[in-house]
Parts: sequence; C-alpha cells; structure tokens
Amino acid sequence: MKYLSVFLCLVLFIPLFADWSIIGDLTHYSVMNNGEQVTKSIIISNHASEKLVLSVTQADYAYNSEDNIWFVEAGKLERSNAKWISFATQELTIAPKSQDSFSYTISVPGNEELIGSYWSIIFIEESNISYKKAKDNELNLQVNQRYAIQTITQIADTGSYDIQFKGAELIKSTNVLQLSLKNTGERWVNPSVWVEVYEADGDKLGVFYADKYKLYPQTSYVYKIQLASLNKSNYYVVAVVDCGENKIFGSQFNIQN
Repeated sequence: MKYLSVFLCLVLFIPLFADWSIIGDLTHYSVMNNGEQVTKSIIISNHASEKLVLSVTQADYAYNSEDNIWFVEAGKLERSNAKWISFATQELTIAPKSQDSFSYTISVPGNEELIGSYWSIIFIEESNISYKKAKDNELNLQVNQRYAIQTITQIADTGSYDIQFKGAELIKSTNVLQLSLKNTGERWVNPSVWVEVYEADGDKLGVFYADKYKLYPQTSYVYKIQLASLNKSNYYVVAVVDCGENKIFGSQFNIQN
C-alpha cells in the first residue's frame, strides 16, 4: 500500500533503482497539547553520482475495507492536521553521494475542542527526471520514487477507543479468514488482531494472527488471517482486537467450512 508509490515509465535501462531513499520510519507520531509546537526532520540520502532535486507536497489520506484509497487536497478531511504543518521550501536539492534533512513544524491550534488523532501525508518525490536516448533494440525502465510520510498528531490523552466488527468471511479455497474492522473511535490505533478457533466439541484448534495495519478514525480495513487446515464442517471463533492501553475489543461467531 500505500506508503511508497512507484511510477514506472518505459525508457532507457540504467541502474536507477534506489538512487535515493528516506532513512528511518515513514510514520511520524507526535503527542501534543493544544497550542504546542514541535519540529520534525526527514533524513534523505542521495546514493547517485548526480545531484538530486525533490519536490515536497501535502495531501489528506483515507481508506476503507472496500479497497478504496483516497489522497485528497490537504486540509479537506475533518481530522486533517495538514494546515498545522509548515515548511520553508517545497523543493530540495541534495548533492551527489550525500545526505540532507528536511524539517517541518507542527503547530497545534489553541482550540480546546480538538480531541483525539489528526493526520495527513507529506509526499516527497523526484522533480527533475531526465531521459536519455535508447540504443537500438533496447527497452529500458525509468523509476520515479515517491515516498509518503504519514504525520499523526495525537492531542494529549484525549479521545475514545472504539472498534466495530463489520463482518467475517472464510475464503474456503485458502483457509483465510477475512475480518472487517472499522475504527469508530476518535484515536488512531495499530492493533494486534487475532482469532481463537474452536471445534464444535470445544477443542481448541489454535490461535491465528493477522498482520498489523493502522486504523485511523472512521477508516476500515479487512484483516486477513491464515488459518490451519479445517477438517470439520463448523467452527466457533473468538476474534480479539487489542489496541493497547488495556483497550481490547472482541466478537464471537461461527464459520462453516
């Protein structure tokens, strides 16, 4: 998904993969109070022997369990923090074989009505892609890297946790249980999600885990859980979503094989 977007163009084949990279986490999380200000840095490494010119833009970001992903104009979503973020320039030039940093400042408004989590995206991508003439009978590839840095601002310890279980479906051909969850609370979570599966007689088949994935307020996602071989026709399932801080949500249901 979603944090690194790569655009491909068929041009001259030269070793352009990983000509530059962002060092460190692509998620920047800050717990802040109303009226507070903090400065963050993004470290960028230019691995190439030519200078690197990058552009910096912003967007709001949301998704749902129907596989829809939205990147919209910065500041448009209700829980956007994009307008709290400022930076000195929208273009960076990094010398060959060197590193540089890009700094941005988050200034939370002094608004006591702000509750929970707010987020947006900072895009960093190449702005001076050049193309060379291809040799005879060569089909070559140019890669334009685009990084998406998620900036999350949590207002102190405010906001509620709430997870809605939207549904579950067993994909019988692969024994994958698809668990649809929605964050109906006011705080972002990166929950641990697992299921305990029992046979009809009460014997425990096992505990099975999903990969972690962030859930922002009012977003939803389908967590895919690989189960063991299912030899019986009916199973009882206990689904658990652990959001941390002793905030645990559960659901019980049956699945048929």
